[in-house]
Amino acid sequence: MKIDTMRNVDYYLGIIICFFLTIICKTSRLFSPRREREVKNILFIQLAEMGSMVLSYSSIKKVKDIYPNANTFFLTFKKNRYCIKALNIIIEKERILTIRDDSFLNLVSDTLMVLTKLRRLDIDVSFDLELFSRFSAIISYLIGASKRVGFHNYYTEGLYRGDLLTHKVHYNTHQHMAFNFLALVHSIKYPQGEDYLLKEKISESEIVLPKIEISGRAQKKIWYKLKEINAEIGLDKKLIVVNPYAGELLPIRSWPLSCYIELIEKLLQDKKVFIIITGGNDSKNWEDKIIKSVGDDRIIGLAGKTSFNDLIDIYHISDVLITNDSGPVHFGSLTSIKTFAFFGPGGLTYEPLNKNAKVYYANFSCSPCLTDKNHGQTTCKDNKCLKAITVKEVYRDVSEYLLKKK
Repeated sequence: MKIDTMRNVDYYLGIIICFFLTIICKTSRLFSPRREREVKNILFIQLAEMGSMVLSYSSIKKVKDIYPNANTFFLTFKKNRYCIKALNIIIEKERILTIRDDSFLNLVSDTLMVLTKLRRLDIDVSFDLELFSRFSAIISYLIGASKRVGFHNYYTEGLYRGDLLTHKVHYNTHQHMAFNFLALVHSIKYPQGEDYLLKEKISESEIVLPKIEISGRAQKKIWYKLKEINAEIGLDKKLIVVNPYAGELLPIRSWPLSCYIELIEKLLQDKKVFIIITGGNDSKNWEDKIIKSVGDDRIIGLAGKTSFNDLIDIYHISDVLITNDSGPVHFGSLTSIKTFAFFGPGGLTYEPLNKNAKVYYANFSCSPCLTDKNHGQTTCKDNKCLKAITVKEVYRDVSEYLLKKK
């Protein structure tokens, strides 16, 4: 389904369902006393954004430390399952549950099947990692979890999703998303019904990132794939991965196409440089325009042609990743690739956690204009906060890094 359709369904239908479920929830509390029980099954719900899954790694690890004998499950959209699988923190395949979102019919049918399965599993604790999604809040309640942890709107208007949580955590817009996710986990030790969780400091030492290694077989396979496109590419070359389009979800986060074209032209002045363009199927249009405008056979277009595992393997053998504020920022942090990332409309809440990243942020007074309060929507049609990042400074930084590296 298109993202606007999903937003409308979540808003118009979600509010109604949340309202009636809240009545049922509050009524049942009057007649069903709360009982503490041993935590055996835990569910994390993170549906839409693959990059957020990387940021949730520390939270899942923390839960496993707190409840080492509990079974951990993860619910996401089917297209994102490879990311959580690659993190290698939920190993058992059957514990990664998925819902198709390519059509309304598939969304409904898969949701019903998942609800049935989760109720049979008897989930004790659910962590809703979504920012005020009504769909995830409804799932969390309907599966019958005795403890339901998630972000609560408190006095923020327009983000109503009922009163279905037992542990309501205040979402801090001034804090990195990884810390917000950890706040959900830490709040589980507080009594149900206490407001404005979490009232304590979370240590930076709790933020950890996994590293995905590449096997010799996978390395040979990805080199073979690239050489099929251009036989001149090899170990003696400088490989620069470019992710030019921020995606259909939030295209306003993209650094201008003209800037990418100018930067690539400058980088290709070095005859050892090869450019690998990546992205989803929605990036194909930008890829075609770049290739046509630059006209150099050292540009390898792979938009829509790589799996998640292929992408990670490409990062492993490449020198530099240049990307917008999107999933690849976080995927790159799973490897040792040097990342140059452009941030603007979304602020720095999702900046990369790895130390091997250079972030460009003009810090305009209007940034961030994409927040949880507007569900990632903005009236801005001219992202000057990204246009303020010049090709000159990016080219200088990338060139200096490649010179030092070689």
